[in-house]
Amino acid sequence: MAVIKALSNIVFIPLFFWIAWVNAEIIVAVSETVELNAADPNFVHTLEGVSGGSVDSQGCGFVPNSPHHVLKINQRIDYLSLSIESGSDSATLLVKGSDGKLCSLSDSTVGVKPEIAGVWMPGTYYVYVGDLSGQKNPFTLRISGKKIK
Repeated sequence: MAVIKALSNIVFIPLFFWIAWVNAEIIVAVSETVELNAADPNFVHTLEGVSGGSVDSQGCGFVPNSPHHVLKINQRIDYLSLSIESGSDSATLLVKGSDGKLCSLSDSTVGVKPEIAGVWMPGTYYVYVGDLSGQKNPFTLRISGKKIK
């Protein structure tokens, strides 16, 4: 298992690989584990992927069987934001943790993109980027400890 250190507070660990046969192309997807701590509250990092999937998340769009990313938070973080940039106006952000799940939806009528922000307690969080219509679109997940005013 490879470990790549990026910034002073984020570690990426490839969690697993899966292969899917889609439109006569082989697509290999990687889910990464991102470990976070409160050492640098101003960090910003981005990850990319393809949204959507075949699983109806019951209110947060269609997501893949496995999470796009896994966040491991080692200590309380007073502010952490996860936000999605996507070409789709129906993108969703679903985060599952030990305390339940959080969902954020796009609202193209007012230009709101999916975002979940606030205090994060120690634990493991599974991050899915979905789509209300089941479409697959490229996305960028922005993980930030910096409040944008």
